[in-house]
Amino acid sequence: LVQDARPVQVQGQVQTCLPAQGGQQSVRFLLGDDGFDDDAYATWLQLIGSVGGREDVAKLIEAVTDRGRLDHAIALTRSLVMPGDGESDPSTGDIAYAAAAIAAANDREAAAEAMYTVALEVDPAHGWSANNLGYTLLERGDDLDRAESLLEVAATALPEQASVLDSIGWLRYLQGRLEDPADADPNDPSTLGAISLLERASEVSGEGDGDGTIHDHLGDAYAAVGRLDEARKAWKKAAEVASIRVATLSARQNAGGPFLREVESIRDRARKKIRQLEEGRAPTIAPRLETSGKTAE
Repeated sequence: LVQDARPVQVQGQVQTCLPAQGGQQSVRFLLGDDGFDDDAYATWLQLIGSVGGREDVAKLIEAVTDRGRLDHAIALTRSLVMPGDGESDPSTGDIAYAAAAIAAANDREAAAEAMYTVALEVDPAHGWSANNLGYTLLERGDDLDRAESLLEVAATALPEQASVLDSIGWLRYLQGRLEDPADADPNDPSTLGAISLLERASEVSGEGDGDGTIHDHLGDAYAAVGRLDEARKAWKKAAEVASIRVATLSARQNAGGPFLREVESIRDRARKKIRQLEEGRAPTIAPRLETSGKTAE
């Protein structure tokens, strides 16, 4: 995030500079004895996401609050990590969310989950943290009641975000709630069925379904109710989007890693389902939950 000399010095002393390790000494080192050092703060946030934990991000929030610079830190955090987010209101939870997002990008899932939890402790309605943590639990098939609660919080907070609509739409798919119930409220995403939610996610994302997940999910939902022509179109779009993303990721200097493998999986899964349809076979779609309990098939 930062290019000047002082952050390099900070990175060289990472273990002693983490907030939970160095306490007020690290606060003075990173932010300066007077005022607020934006570059050092950005580096601190990056380091916490890369190697720190929940205590570090909690200390960071405490430090900027004690210095009377919380609003400034939130604005800086959003400019660094959430530049395209114009829907959510600034929140203390943004700081912990940003560190968690960095941790997730570094394949530090346990640390990311702990930091999302910190964000929700300081702001229980933090939509992005609720979405990311809820979807993580959903994908893992772990504590699905909590996943549902979190994804409903996210849908209420961010009802026009494609990834949030996809998350709760995929939850409804797994629950077998494919069609809208009779009492569904179009203005309340948490009341809608999987198909409506995933169609809306697809519409909102436009060409921005970055890895094909939304269209892959939508195709499965269509197939589950026998709408196979629409399923084929959705999977074709998923395969196209994923293929473009794979090419982009593969061209990078440090190609590889779990994200590339996941996008390749989305591409290959969509292609397989299209091929099965062309061969007159039932496509292999994701299994739904047997009940709304704790484990998936």
